[in-house]
Amino acid sequence: MDQPIRRPPWFMITALVIGIVLGLLSAWYWFPVERIDTHPATMRSDFKDSYRVAIASAFEANGDLGRAQARLSLLQDENPQEVLSSQAQVMMASGGSQNEARALGLLAAALSEVVAPGDGGPETGPGDPTDGGNSDPGSSTLSPTITPISTQTPIPTLTPTATAGAPFTVELFTEVCDPDLPGPLIQVFVLDATRQPVPGVEVVVRWDGEEDRFFTGLKIEVGPGYADFSMEPGVEYSLSLVLGDQPVTGLATHECDIVDGSPVFSSWEIIFVQP
Repeated sequence: MDQPIRRPPWFMITALVIGIVLGLLSAWYWFPVERIDTHPATMRSDFKDSYRVAIASAFEANGDLGRAQARLSLLQDENPQEVLSSQAQVMMASGGSQNEARALGLLAAALSEVVAPGDGGPETGPGDPTDGGNSDPGSSTLSPTITPISTQTPIPTLTPTATAGAPFTVELFTEVCDPDLPGPLIQVFVLDATRQPVPGVEVVVRWDGEEDRFFTGLKIEVGPGYADFSMEPGVEYSLSLVLGDQPVTGLATHECDIVDGSPVFSSWEIIFVQP
């Protein structure tokens, strides 16, 4: 006996089609998705970091500080130059892009150089490497004084005037004993021909077959032409600038004082100047 042919439940198919059509109409016409622009200040921290890198890279390419400031203001950072400097240092320490870290450092240095209208700028104090080292008018010998990093005043500068292609030469390197420094350091100051600090100069330190590279201007709280490197006792270092004409060798730290029963190890200060 033949089995009866079963017909599909057309009412279910019809209901499904009607439901799809109504859903599309609701999404497209009755309740469309609203696109709301998100303010940069509300972004996640990693997106903010990427945004700063983009701003710094654009500034490095076009030199438009006003536009960079306007873009950074959207992030509402309390101290943009410190945030940029800190991000650059973290990027260098974590093996990130050196070019991006350099761009961040350059923008941080440029922001720190802005002088408020009517402000004649800070005076150059004794021992400031930007004054030619002549704190005594009758003296012709450079005798800089290192102050603690935690209290050192940032060195102001106008637009650096480094001579293109001219190498930096060592003007002075001296061993100092300063218990206020956070451990033994190689402290580097890079100045142009007008004795203005120069940010973004690559520094190379070598020791025992190893090498580290970093840039001036990443520690903007000290100065735009400043960089430092932490030394270990018993290790001898050499230091040079990528744009320099000679390395400084034999840099080692020695015990030079006792403070509160603990040894204080010496640091080095090196000043590079472009002719």
